[in-house]
Amino acid sequence: MSARFGIVLGFPRSGGTLLRRILDQHPEVSCPPEPWLTTACARFLEDVPSDGIPIGVRTGLGFSGIGEAPLAAALRDLVFRFHGEMAEGKPVWVEKSGFDIFHLSELCDLFAGHAKFIGMLRHPLDVIASNLDLAARMGRYMSEMQPWLARFPAPVEALAEAWVERTTVLLDFAAGREDTVVCRFEDLLTKPEATLATVYNLLGVAPQKLSQITAAVAAPGRFGLGDWKVLGETGLNPAPVGRWQRAMSRRLAGSLMARLSPVMVRAGYEPVPVPRQPSRAEAIRQFGTAARLAARPVSSPVEGKT
Repeated sequence: MSARFGIVLGFPRSGGTLLRRILDQHPEVSCPPEPWLTTACARFLEDVPSDGIPIGVRTGLGFSGIGEAPLAAALRDLVFRFHGEMAEGKPVWVEKSGFDIFHLSELCDLFAGHAKFIGMLRHPLDVIASNLDLAARMGRYMSEMQPWLARFPAPVEALAEAWVERTTVLLDFAAGREDTVVCRFEDLLTKPEATLATVYNLLGVAPQKLSQITAAVAAPGRFGLGDWKVLGETGLNPAPVGRWQRAMSRRLAGSLMARLSPVMVRAGYEPVPVPRQPSRAEAIRQFGTAARLAARPVSSPVEGKT
């Protein structure tokens, strides 16, 4: 393969689709709508849980004398073949598929030494709020979330723990690696030139000015899988930042801080102050007051008067 290849890694709803659209408008970079090639290859390599030997394609082929190296090479060739067809002559190919962050171990086995990695971070409460909204629209949660949904009674807790675990994996993976950069969604919106400069440098392409970046967001682009809300943007819109404040109470946000705070700090985010929780007696008194107010009859105008 003569082209350079990159993979975008980020928890779903972390701004990867916006990054994809910007990258795809670069004259040297092809980053098509989510083709799901990398995710499919990673899933192909995963083992089925077993009490004995690992059950999966790597073990199965191994008994027939086919090692992991030729298997990985064949899967890379598959990915590169299709990206080459989609690239329209551009020399740099990047894949953004929504669930790759859940398969980082397999992707590292496949592509380390053959790809660059671009990590995307976003404030976890915004990520949680956006994923709750997505699940409501879809009528279900993504399949990769099932292990966490099975462990926690509330989806908001499951999403928080999944963000913590996968973000920790991403930050650990990126530490000290020359083939990886990690960006924050908020910085992409507020400092696009500087943020994208690190990505362009990693991919070995020319940087772009703010006017070019803004034009890339507004361009029609290629249609396909990804966050449909980005399609209507005409520029870098900061409105999604802090959306959690419109979607959840401070009390709920504060209840997640014990789980989120250590990794938030590591990722460069300030934890949300935890509001004081009312005592048992205060909670009962507040409930009683609210109930009495709700039960109070609503006065209506006297008939014949205005």
